[in-house]
Amino acid sequence: MDSQAPHDPHSTQGQFEDESTINHSGDLHHVRATSSQGTYLKGSNWGMEPLEDYQEGGYHPVHIGDILGSSNGYRVIHKLGHGGFGTVWLCRDSLEGRYIALKVMVSDLKSDEILEFSLADLDQCMPGAQFIASPLDSFSVEGPNGTHKLEYPEIKERLSEHVSPNEQGAPFTCPAIQLPDGSYIMDSYKIVDVIEEKYPEPSVHLNNPMQDRLRASMIKFMTEMVPVYVPGVAKNIIGEKSIDFFLATRLQDVGMPLYEYGEKHSPGAFDRAEPFAREITALLEENTSGPFLLGDVVSYADFIWAGILLFFQCLGEKEYKEVLRITGDGDVHTKFLDGLRPWTERNT
Repeated sequence: MDSQAPHDPHSTQGQFEDESTINHSGDLHHVRATSSQGTYLKGSNWGMEPLEDYQEGGYHPVHIGDILGSSNGYRVIHKLGHGGFGTVWLCRDSLEGRYIALKVMVSDLKSDEILEFSLADLDQCMPGAQFIASPLDSFSVEGPNGTHKLEYPEIKERLSEHVSPNEQGAPFTCPAIQLPDGSYIMDSYKIVDVIEEKYPEPSVHLNNPMQDRLRASMIKFMTEMVPVYVPGVAKNIIGEKSIDFFLATRLQDVGMPLYEYGEKHSPGAFDRAEPFAREITALLEENTSGPFLLGDVVSYADFIWAGILLFFQCLGEKEYKEVLRITGDGDVHTKFLDGLRPWTERNT
């Protein structure tokens, strides 16, 4: 979030002997911090935020020279300060040719808890409004200490102004991404198509025959598992802010309360899904050069199945072990996940 206080352009006239010395045009180039973390400690550390707060849920590491913003327009020049909810940085706005103060919030702070956002709706005609710094922009930044995650009730509100609703199923869904040019894409298959086009190396080998075969078996598998995982999401995954919304919308979907739906339809679900789980095991065993669907080559098809396995891990140990059991050879799938660890180690 960045802000710039309105000011009287004549209020500082005559205060500087040579105002031309501070007249900058265009972007400024600054040397990047030399330390691996962009932090240089020497002498007294009084007034500096605790470095131990740079952890998951806490401060986002920012370096002098970093480029931030949805349009990559804010170059970090100098640190201005910190507080309990974020750090503040002086940045050069290369698009508008101005300096701005950029506040990077801690990652566990929800969007509706950021009081500064309410200033964006301030009536500028009110007396004294011109002296209040209002946010000019807001964006999300992903880092090692977390990414803001939308709750279910927020998804439509966040995405409806940026993408067209899905033609089938829920109108607005996650995952969704915002590209550096400011555009949004929703649905994982559409997202990966664009990423593969814009960033072709390294390739994720889209739309190969193995992906089509995996997806066919996966859809049948997940269809049989609906009575297990939908009630399981409500019980074990989503938070208090989403639970009422989730239960109400799923009541409309299945025609009965979720706990009743699970009790009625989940018995035998794993057995019904077993033939399709074994089909996926057979696909993983076809190429013996490695643990992946294409042998020793990682592809997008691997991420599809890995996402499902990790999802069942989140549902619970019992559910995950049952999935491994019905595959016919759980070791094939655990070795598969081990091979993907460089891509999944940040899974939360």
